[in-house]
Amino acid sequence: MDMPTVLMTVSNSYTNDPRVRKEAMSLTRAGLRVAVCALDRSLSFKPMEYDHQVTVKRLRISLPYTRIHRALVVFPIFLMFCILEILTIRPTVVHCHNLDTAIVGVPAKILCRSKFIYDVHDHYPSMIKASVPFPLYYLLKILDRVLTSAADCVIVPSMYRAKLYPSARRIFEVPNLPKISETCQPGIKRSGKDSSIFTIYYGGSLSKGNATIKLVRLAARLSDIRLVLAGYPKGNLHAFLKKAATTLPNLSYLGEVDRSISLSLLCTSDVTIVMYEPCNINNVYASSNKLFEAMMMGVPIVTNKETVASEIVEREACGLVVPYHDDAALEQAILTLKRDKKLWRKLHDSGRTASEKYSWEQFEASFLSKYIELINLTFSIVDSKSGSFE
Repeated sequence: MDMPTVLMTVSNSYTNDPRVRKEAMSLTRAGLRVAVCALDRSLSFKPMEYDHQVTVKRLRISLPYTRIHRALVVFPIFLMFCILEILTIRPTVVHCHNLDTAIVGVPAKILCRSKFIYDVHDHYPSMIKASVPFPLYYLLKILDRVLTSAADCVIVPSMYRAKLYPSARRIFEVPNLPKISETCQPGIKRSGKDSSIFTIYYGGSLSKGNATIKLVRLAARLSDIRLVLAGYPKGNLHAFLKKAATTLPNLSYLGEVDRSISLSLLCTSDVTIVMYEPCNINNVYASSNKLFEAMMMGVPIVTNKETVASEIVEREACGLVVPYHDDAALEQAILTLKRDKKLWRKLHDSGRTASEKYSWEQFEASFLSKYIELINLTFSIVDSKSGSFE
C-alpha cells in the first residue's frame, strides 16, 4: 500500500512552534509521510523547505498579529492555499492546528475522505471573548462546536480542557512537553553568566494577561535585578516596552526571537515567570512548554496559584506560587529567590529531577500508539528511548 500521508495546517511559520514540530517529527518516525501548510507572517522563511523528513510549504504574506482587519483578507487566501494542497496530495489525515485552520478539515473529509484531526492549542472563543463583539464570539463558539463534531478526533494539551469539547467523537491528550534532545543540547548551557546580576527571564506572548506590565513595574522598583523580555507583543505593548527599555537600564526587551535563542536566555537566567491572569479558561488550564523547559534546565519558576501550572509547581517543588493580583507577593518571591541561595538550589534540583517524567521522549510512544490506532494503520512505532522499532 502507499505510505499514508498526514497534512498539517498551522497559521504560523511552523519552525518556532515546538508543539507542531514535535508531533510532525514523531509521525515521520512512525513511518508516515508528513507535510505542513504554514503561514509565514513575517516573510522570514523559505516558501518551501524540508525539516528532516517533514515537507513544509508556506504562504508568505505579511500579517502582524495585531492587524485584525488584514487577517480578514489574508486568512481566506491561506485557507484556499491549504485546500489546494489537500486536493493535490489527497492525504490520509488532515491534522489542523487551532480553530483558524480547522475549517479545511471538513472539505478534506468530503472531497478526499481524509481523517480530520482537530488539535486545539487554545479554546479560541474563550480567549477573545472580552475583546470582540458578543455576536462574533457567539459565531466562533458555534463554529468551534461544529468543527468539533465533524472531527474524527480532538487533541487537547490537557485533559482539564476536555470538558470544553463535549461533542467530540474521540479526544486524547498531547501535553506541551519539551524534548530533552532540544532543550538540553550542548549549545544551551550556563556559560558566560554574570552571577552578580540576578536575572529574571520571561519568554513567550507578551500581554497584559501574562504579567508583562507587572514585570516592567517590578524592574522599575528593583534596580539590582535584570529583567529580560522576549516574545511577540500583543496590542500596543510594543511601543510601551520599547520606551520602558530606554528608560530602565535593567530591562532588556528583545522582541520575537528564535526558539534556540529563547532557550539559551532561559538557561542563563536565575528565575523565570509563568503567570496567567485567571480571566479565561485557557489561562486557568495553561501548562505551557516554558514551564517544563524551565524544570528541565533547573530554573526556578514563579507562577500564580489560580492555574493548573501552580499545581505542577507545588507538587514538584520547583518554584514559588503567588496570587496573580498580588504585586507585593510577586516582588517578595523574587527577593526570596535572590537572597536565599539554599532555597534556590533546592528548587533547581527538584525541577531537574522532576523533569525526567515531563519530557516528549517519555510521551512519544503513547502519542504514536493513539494516533495510529485512530487512523487504523498497522505501522511500527518507534521506541523513542532506544531509537529502534518495536
